[in-house]
Amino acid sequence: MTSRLTPYLGFRDDARQAMEFYRSVFGGELHLGTFGEMGASDDPAEADKIMHGQLETPSGYLIMGADTPNGMEYSKTSNISVSISGDDADDQGAVGRRVRHGDRPVRRDLAREHHRRLSEAPAPSPPATRPAVSFPVSVGGVTYPGTVMTASYTRRSLLSLAGVAGVGFVAAACSKDPGAPSASGTAGPGAGSSSSSAAAAASAGSLEPAQVPLAGGVTVTVTGTALAAVRGVTVGGVVARDVRASATKVTFTAPHQAMYTAGSADVALFTTELTPTASANQSSDGNGSTANDGQSGATQDSAGATPTPTTAPVPAASSAVATTSLAYAALTDVDRQLEYAMRYWKDYNLAEYGTMNPIGGDCANYVSQTLIARGWQQRDDWYSRSAGAAHSATWTYCPAMDPWLSTNASTFGLTKRTIDERDKVKVGDIVFFDWNHNDSPDHTTIVSEVFTEPDGTIRIKSASHNQDGPYRDLDEMITVQHPGGKAWFHTFDA
Repeated sequence: MTSRLTPYLGFRDDARQAMEFYRSVFGGELHLGTFGEMGASDDPAEADKIMHGQLETPSGYLIMGADTPNGMEYSKTSNISVSISGDDADDQGAVGRRVRHGDRPVRRDLAREHHRRLSEAPAPSPPATRPAVSFPVSVGGVTYPGTVMTASYTRRSLLSLAGVAGVGFVAAACSKDPGAPSASGTAGPGAGSSSSSAAAAASAGSLEPAQVPLAGGVTVTVTGTALAAVRGVTVGGVVARDVRASATKVTFTAPHQAMYTAGSADVALFTTELTPTASANQSSDGNGSTANDGQSGATQDSAGATPTPTTAPVPAASSAVATTSLAYAALTDVDRQLEYAMRYWKDYNLAEYGTMNPIGGDCANYVSQTLIARGWQQRDDWYSRSAGAAHSATWTYCPAMDPWLSTNASTFGLTKRTIDERDKVKVGDIVFFDWNHNDSPDHTTIVSEVFTEPDGTIRIKSASHNQDGPYRDLDEMITVQHPGGKAWFHTFDA
């Protein structure tokens, strides 16, 4: 379990201006709640005062502040400071410039006055009745006592927020040689290191939901600390879409499990943006299926024109800034259908359904099996028995299966669609192909992936026998493998 220390600043009637100023300096998402909105005071004079303000910045800072109620004593203090350190002097310098030259005159004046006092006055001694608050600072693994330390940084800058109760900000850029004396007067072993302190390290805590469908598509939320810099997420090595990050949480859309297999998957968070890629196909002819495909073009593995791209490499989870895990499970009918399709695309389920390759092809037999896994029941007009020894034409023969699906569309909740309606296609839908334009289907597959390219192009991948493969590319099949071929769909309404 992790914990977090957060500065909470007290103000007298100007918390709103202060918090808005901090947002102008650091950026981020600011939430302000008044006493009136929260029903926390019956005093009309306090209705518009800030009961709680919270700023979450893109850098992972969390700053809180509030106005002091009229009935409580309020006193300013000058013996507390909060420091922010970073590896990029230019970036920290920009923060300092925004402090000194921002568009909030009241805060700018305070910052200038505080800077003047720091530069001209001797260091004050802490009051005898109230000692200064001191926090140890870790630099390169060496811990130094004190309120703010600036020892031996290499291109590190220090922003000191003496910001409690209207004191404002002062920025100091510190850059020293690696061999410069440390706070103890000698070069410390951590001098010049750009490592962040442990408190600044990103961490992933709880994850919701902890279990997701094999087909993905659900929003997952990871909560933790220092997560604002997260830009990319992988789940089981597959890049997730729709990544959004704040200081305390990351959300993303879970991708489908790579091969629709149940089990645990690492969730890795990265500070670099990652680009999703379509799943790469595999091929196998251990079942003698290629001879029944009838293709005239090259295979997916050797085609020279528009070949299916290989999945782009993604960074290893070990290089992530934070990791956690979730569980993939077969939670829906579609999950169970694709789980079956991926299990048997190469290793045929001969014991239950045999193979139809010796009599012309196994594609319809395979698709029918996946529909049983989805929850369909065999019928008198659609069946396979005795390991395929007895079967209906609607089960094993494309020209019979396609019109049978159309006839029973209302029973199964299906809609027949053209190739131009691919934006309505989903994983688990059925595809038919006509290689020679004789209005009689030659092949059928099950959609295994619907992938949208950055330019909006929708690519349909499908699993099949004849050829055997888990992610065959539809456009490649009708342009490279079977030039001039056409395709259409039977899509599930729900």
